[in-house]
Amino acid sequence: MSVSVVIPAYNVAACIERAIHSALDQSLQPTEIIVVDDGSTDATPDVVSRLSRDEARIKLVRQARNAGPAAARNTGIGVASGEWIAILDADDVFLRDHLRYLVDAAECRELTFAADNVTLYDSTAQRLVRIGFEPGRIGSCLNLDRYTFVRNSMLDGG
Repeated sequence: MSVSVVIPAYNVAACIERAIHSALDQSLQPTEIIVVDDGSTDATPDVVSRLSRDEARIKLVRQARNAGPAAARNTGIGVASGEWIAILDADDVFLRDHLRYLVDAAECRELTFAADNVTLYDSTAQRLVRIGFEPGRIGSCLNLDRYTFVRNSMLDGG
C-alpha cells in the first residue's frame, strides 16, 4: 500500500516545514509528499526546495499564479503515484499514526475513501478549541453527508 500526501501551499513559509515533517514522521511512511505551491509570494517554495534536497520523497510542484486550494489539491492529485492519496493543509499536522489508521481502516472494509476526525486548534490561544465530531457521535462507520462534514469542521461549528 502506497500513500501520496498532497499539501496545497500558498504563502505558508512560517508553517510548511512543520506540516511536511508531520507527514515524514508517519508510522506508515508516505511514498511521496507533493507540495503544490499555489503562486506564493513569500519564501514557501524556497523552504520546500531546501527540505527536498535532503528528502527525495518531497516534490515541489509550482503553479504560476494563485488558483486556490482546491485547484492546488487537484494538481497534486493529478501527479500523485500512490494507491492512496492523503490531503494535508499546509497549516495543519498529522498525528503519527494518521495514515496507518486511515489506510488500514479503508482496506479492511474495502472502502475507496476514508476520513477521520478533525481537532481545531487556536494557535493564538495555544489550545485545542473543539473536536469536529464529538466521539460519542462516531461509530465504526459514520454515514455523513458533505454538508454536515463541512459544518462540523468549521471553527464556530457552523
